[in-house]
Amino acid sequence: MKRVVRFSPAVLLMSVLLAVSPRAEQNMDKTTCSLVEQALRDYRQVKNATTRGDVVKYFVPDGGLQFPAKTRYVHPRCEYLHVDVEFELVKPSEIASLPDDKVIGVSKLYVEYPAKD
Repeated sequence: MKRVVRFSPAVLLMSVLLAVSPRAEQNMDKTTCSLVEQALRDYRQVKNATTRGDVVKYFVPDGGLQFPAKTRYVHPRCEYLHVDVEFELVKPSEIASLPDDKVIGVSKLYVEYPAKD
């Protein structure tokens, strides 16, 4: 009897795990996953030594107050996916962001509400 009681929690745990696992796969939204996968592929293209012109091929500037030296971008297909990019400005005396500004730092891709203008 003690032997049955000792194995009961393990059997119960395995039953729950096996029952939940297939349902999680069935409920996976393929469209959402493909969007996140595309955003991750685009994110990998933004790296040090690329330019601002390269960044805007994959991301668009977020709303709100932005600065040329550090700009927040969102993925064009989902405004909740953000990345912050730091730049070395080719003309620091100018206020404008230039396409030739070099990327010197990239945050992780993260989820956040979009900025409001």
